[in-house]
This record gives sequence, C-alpha cells and structure tokens, in this order.
Amino acid sequence: MLHSIGSTICNVDSPQQKITDHLTSNKAYLRLHGRKHWYSYNYSDEELREIAGLARELTHRGATKVYIFFNNDFEGYAPANALVLKQMLT
Repeated sequence: MLHSIGSTICNVDSPQQKITDHLTSNKAYLRLHGRKHWYSYNYSDEELREIAGLARELTHRGATKVYIFFNNDFEGYAPANALVLKQMLT
C-alpha cells in the first residue's frame, strides 16, 4: 500500500526490532535507536559499516535519497556516530 501511494517507510533499528531494508518510494528512511538498549547507545564501527552497506544497497535498488536519523541520546553518542557514518559513506 505504501508503495502504491508513494509513501516512505521507516526502517527502524532498535532493541525490539532488527533494521529492515524495505523501500516503498524513491526515498529511504533509516531510524537508529540503538541495538541493545534505548536512549544511550554507541554504535560500533562494525554496526555502522553494516548500516552504510544498507544505505548503499537501498540506493542501488532505486532510492535517490537515504535519510538516516540517530535517536536523541543523553550520552551524546548520536552526533559522533553520525560523523563516523558520514565518513564511511563519502
């Protein structure tokens, strides 16, 4: 249904759900909450490489933009993780 109306699905990475690779429009959306616990998670380089690979795969499957959002966390890991992921993708 999302594909038929051009809506973008949110692929979530969380302690309750493994990230998926669904693509329902020409945009992809990855929301990163953490893998082992909520609101304070520092992604490892290996995990970030996996996410970078997923972003590349989604572009190969037709995504013209891939939006990746890290959860707001009280430890401040999100900005550092985002910078590492950005470097991996450039």
